Amino acid sequence: MGQPSPAVTGDTFLRSPRATAAELSPGDVGVIGVGHELTKISRPGTAYGPRAIREASIMADWGGELYAAPDLGNGFVDIVQRTAYRYARRGIYDLGDVPLGPDLSINRERIRAAVGAIAKAGAMPMTLGGDHFLTHPTVEGVVDSDPGTLAFLSVDMHMDLALEVPEFGTHNGGTYLRRLIVEGKLDPARVVIFGTEPRVFREEWEFVLANGITVIPAASVFEHGVDATLAPALEKALDGADGLYATLDIDAGARSLVPGTGNQTGAIGLTPTHLLQICSLISRLPLKGVDLTELSPPLDPSGSTAGLAAAMLLTVLRPRLYEPMEYPAEPAGA
Repeated sequence: MGQPSPAVTGDTFLRSPRATAAELSPGDVGVIGVGHELTKISRPGTAYGPRAIREASIMADWGGELYAAPDLGNGFVDIVQRTAYRYARRGIYDLGDVPLGPDLSINRERIRAAVGAIAKAGAMPMTLGGDHFLTHPTVEGVVDSDPGTLAFLSVDMHMDLALEVPEFGTHNGGTYLRRLIVEGKLDPARVVIFGTEPRVFREEWEFVLANGITVIPAASVFEHGVDATLAPALEKALDGADGLYATLDIDAGARSLVPGTGNQTGAIGLTPTHLLQICSLISRLPLKGVDLTELSPPLDPSGSTAGLAAAMLLTVLRPRLYEPMEYPAEPAGA
């Protein structure tokens, strides 16, 4: 394999170096954009998701370099967790965007091949979306290129287990998870759907019951918290598995707090704090791939939803972005 260029750029995720899949090494992270919205069921704009996430991530990298300067104390201090660390981005490369067109089957194959090439190199694909259809070919790419038993986490207001969606057929953001299970790419007993709204389609619920899928509604999270609900479910799903694929649908967030997504009916949903706690939890697990979907920047001109999306992915990558330092001495009387 070759070595990626050390040069950074202002239009990549975290200003990471550009690379091709052939230049990646085992243990790296390959970031790839999939601005797909050909199967967007509700409000459009997800085609602009990858660019918005990259732009929102740049300040984090710039700030990290700033606080790494010796004259500013060379690091950060977390006064709640009583830890100290310095910013040290490593092993993260941006592969640009998958070229897409008007043909769904061609798009599916291009996404599958691009993500599969990252996985085949031994790197972890991190996909910036894009409507939720993209998780179908990204998981295909991971499973086909890195055979093994895969646990699967979907953080989403919806279950996406429909047999078909009127006017959109059997391949779209509302059917992708059923397709992956029916096609044998995922074991339903290792699938966890987290943060759903309370009312779901009967057909999808019957599929859940018939296949042993774990569903944790948002109401349970409100009552018991993220760690108490999600950690045991993922421990069970990962028992005997080789790793976890996580798809993070930004529409799991309450619309009053997370407005930049196509679905406009989720007045009640997870908070940004919940979403970041989820990402912190999975950052400590053996990840085989992660994607973030359904971000529609035009629907949130403030940029706050794009900022949350970037923060979620930075939290997933936290072990690769920071290294521990000695915590400074506490002041007298602290």
